[in-house]
Order: sequence, then C-alpha cells, then structure tokens
Amino acid sequence: MNEDQRDIEFGRPLPPPRPSAEPVEGPLTGPYATPSAETGAWARAFPAPPETRSSTLFGEPSAEPSSGPFPEAGSSALFSEPSAEPSGGPFPEPAEPAPGRRGRRAAQRKEPALGGALQAFGRFAAHRYGTAALILLAAAALYGVTGISRPGPAPAHRGAVVPVEEALAVCPDAAKARVAVASTGEGAGKAVVRDPLGKTVTTLDGPGTAWASTPAQTAKRKGPLVVDATGARAEGLTAFQTTQDKRSLSGTRCAEPGTDHWFVTPGPGEGTVDLHLTNADEVPATVDVHAISDEGSLTTTDGKSLEVPGQASRVVKIGRSPEGLGVIAAGTGVIALRVTATGGRVAAAVRTSLGGRGVDWVPATAGPSRELVLPGVPAGGGRRTLYVGAPGDADARVKIKVITEDGVFAPEGQDTLDVPADTVIALDLETSLGGRAAAVVLTSGRELVAGLQAGGDDVSYGAAAEPLGPGATVADARKGSTLLLTAPEGAARVRVTPLGTAGAEAPQEVRLEAGRTVEVPVAAEAVRIEPLPGSGPVYGARFLIVKSGRFRTATLLALGPAPERIRLPAVGGSLTAVVSDPGS
Repeated sequence: MNEDQRDIEFGRPLPPPRPSAEPVEGPLTGPYATPSAETGAWARAFPAPPETRSSTLFGEPSAEPSSGPFPEAGSSALFSEPSAEPSGGPFPEPAEPAPGRRGRRAAQRKEPALGGALQAFGRFAAHRYGTAALILLAAAALYGVTGISRPGPAPAHRGAVVPVEEALAVCPDAAKARVAVASTGEGAGKAVVRDPLGKTVTTLDGPGTAWASTPAQTAKRKGPLVVDATGARAEGLTAFQTTQDKRSLSGTRCAEPGTDHWFVTPGPGEGTVDLHLTNADEVPATVDVHAISDEGSLTTTDGKSLEVPGQASRVVKIGRSPEGLGVIAAGTGVIALRVTATGGRVAAAVRTSLGGRGVDWVPATAGPSRELVLPGVPAGGGRRTLYVGAPGDADARVKIKVITEDGVFAPEGQDTLDVPADTVIALDLETSLGGRAAAVVLTSGRELVAGLQAGGDDVSYGAAAEPLGPGATVADARKGSTLLLTAPEGAARVRVTPLGTAGAEAPQEVRLEAGRTVEVPVAAEAVRIEPLPGSGPVYGARFLIVKSGRFRTATLLALGPAPERIRLPAVGGSLTAVVSDPGS
C-alpha cells in the first residue's frame, strides 16, 4: 500500500495535483485546460513565464520569475484580493509531481535546520498577512523596549538645602561713606572689600560677623566698592553704605548685580536725579533706560544701549543728558525708572537731591505687581507722599490700606486712586497717617510700581519690598536705628539677634498681631531679623536718625531677604526637575 492509498483508507483528502510548469498547446477553455495526456498535470491557459532564475533568499534554491518574489512597482498583487487562480505562491515548487509522505519526511531530515527555518520564515514573510503580522510584532517589541527604558515621573521630594557659598554686593559711591558689612555664618570663609578693578580695601576672614569701615579707608576714595564673599561669610550677607554731611544723611543697601531694576522717585523737575551703574564683572554690559512720569510715558530713543565696560561704573544724569532720556524728562515732577541690562548685568542705584530739603539714595522697588506692600513709613511730622505708577497700556484703579500699630484702615477720602496708563501719581498721606508709623498696602487689577517720600528736617525714600522670608540682615543698626516691622496677613513672631564684631549676642523675640505695625529700637553693629516658624509674612524697614548740629538727619531703608540657606532643585528622572521643585 503506497502513501496515497493509505490516505484514502484513513479518510485523508488527496493533495490537489500540482500544475505543470509548461503550457499545453491547443485550444483551452477557462483558466485551466484538461489534464495533459503525457504528464497528467494541469497546464495554465497563459503564455509561458519569463526566463527563470535561481533564488536562495531563504533556504534551498527555487525557480522564481526574474522579477523576484515581490511584485514590481505599480502592481497591486501584494495587497489585492485573493486571486481565483491556484498559484504556487511567490516561491513556486518544482514541476514534478509531489513526492509521497515518506519522501517528504526524508527531504525534511536531509534539509539543514537553519535553512529550513529561514525558508519557512521567508514563506511566512512573503504572505501579505504575514508581512503585516511581522510589522505589528516589531512595533510591539519596540514599544516594550522603550517602555522599559522610559524614565518615570519626577520624584515628589524636595531638593537639598545647602548653605549660601557665594554672595556679591555693590556699594554705588563709597566716597567719604561708612560701609558696613554683616553676615551670619560661623564657619570658614572670607569677604573681600575691593574696588571694581580688584584692588583690595580690606579682607574679612576673622570670626566676627559685623564690620564697618573707618573714615580713613574711604576719605580719599571715589566710586563704588564691591563686597565679594565666599564660604560662611556669604551666609546672610548684607552691606550698607551711609554718607553724612551737615544737612543730610543718605544711605542705601549695596545692591546685587542683576538685569532688571525699578526706582520711583521725585523727577528732575524737583531736583537732580543721578543713576549710578556699576559693572563688577569682566565682560561689558549694555543698558536701556525707560521711564514713565506724571506727564505720561517718556517715549524717546535716548537712554538706550548705554555701555558699561567691565569692572567699571558710570553715572547717568536723568533729564540732563541724552543718555539720561534727554529733555523729555527734564520737567517731570515724579518719575519711575526701569533699568534693563540687555547684555551682561549691572548693579543700579539712584541718588536724588531736593536741594535744601535734603538728599538721599532711592531704594530699588519691587517689580510690577497687583499687590504691593511699602513698609517703613516713619513716625513723626513732615511730608508723607505716596507715589503710584501704572506701567502698561491700561488704567489702574488702586485700593489703598494703611497698617499702623492700631490696625488696618482705609484713608478717609483716599481709599481709591485712579492711575492712568503709563503714568505716576503722587498722593499726600500726611494728614491720613497723623504722624504714626505705618505700612501702605496697594491692590489693583493692574500691575503697579510704587515708592514713598518722608520729609522733615531731611528727606528719605521708601519703596515696595518683598517679605523678609527666612530672614534679613541689617548691616548698620547703630544707635538711633528703629526697625519698622509689619504683619499684613497673619500674626507673627520674629527673633531679632544683635551681631557684633565678636559674633551674635542674645536675641529678643518680637510678637506682631495680624494687621499691625510695630517699632523696635535697636543699637548694635548689625542685627539679624528672622520670622519664626508658623508666622505670617513679615515686611520690614530700618529708619536711622543722626543729629547733625541743629538738624535731625535721617535715612530709610526697606529690607529684603538675605538668605543663609538655599534649596536646590529636586533631582529626578525627568528634566522638569531642573525648572521646578515638585516638593515646594
């Protein structure tokens, strides 16, 4: 019994006869003719295929049309509907009759394993469904690999808190000035007091936390001084510059170099306004000066692209020179200056003289915001003038509140102020304050800038400030100094620690009720002010009075944070950790 007879006996269907590779001559009907009389095979009713060539793409050689196993360009055979014609597929079989089962098994035993696998894979890949399946399999494998290697979300934890290790402060004009430097670090470190070119005045590397220059160190000096601190000396670093003459006391906080600074001051129509620019770096800086005033926006090409060479400084006379906005600013009564470094960075300071009414440095004010707090309106008589500006192309309606030791109130008849776009308005608060120490809070639907003037025997200037945050350092807290602290939102407890040349002294704790301003007299080389945990935001200023003959000279400084520690950004498996701290 041969294999075909065995298949019939066991009910297995016989394999269909394979078509002959050779066409049969004679008339044909339908796609297939009658069996060949010689071979018994069916012949296709089409012309003979082109010359065949041997292909060993997968496994053993086979006869294929010269066009290869895939259809030529433009053919739709690969993705078309199945043909009604039987075909040997892309890898045609030899024309001989199919061998029996034993013959096929023998051929499989003789065929190399790798070649057989490749041949089977090739047949599967050549099938239109097989090709699609392979593409899907490859895509799934690729997705699995990328899924394994894909970083997860950034961890929800805070970055490390580390001590401040470097700090830089620039005092704008140290000629005959008292320069005071204070820091809170107790470890190794030093602070070098030098001119912009690097010539050292003194080096502070001892254990003390406060230092002040002697008259001999600044008597013949002109121009700025730079305080460059590293190590523990950079923690909580602050430097003040104070100059005394017969009629005035002028002081300023030595500024950190930056790229954007705002000042609100009486304008050139009231006195002289000098803008001091210092470049403590080696690379040159380029600065643009913009301004709005009580006369509106001062649109001009003057005051643009001002060059400040590396390790140098320059003074720009506002309203009296082309670089100082030219004649367009000459008659303004109040002005808001914006100093922008378009290349490099600069430390900026403004000194305004009102002639016989006094002279002082104007502190930098907080940048435009919809809510501003101006701390440090001193107690006593004399002029108390608020300056409010609305930079931009929209008018601002401003709500005004005053915070004194008695609580919060809106000045009668002055609780609302309308400020036109790109304009600065002056408002007299002398009567409303009644000689009380206070802070002023401004809120609006538009962004504002603000400053204030306190007049008496001498003039002094205040500004909108940031909360003290982790703490502030007052580098010059000599006798005659008063801290003006305000808690506008919630109750607060504040630790005030005197700092001397030998280090920190015994602290005192100050309690502030919500919506209150308190005065804290101090007398030390320097002091550190730190809101305690659980406290609401605290704002502060230092007011200093020094008698000079029959005059009471004064200067006012709004305080800002002087951190001892900084928080590094969180490190995680995402680049968002570089620009955000998910734990903050």
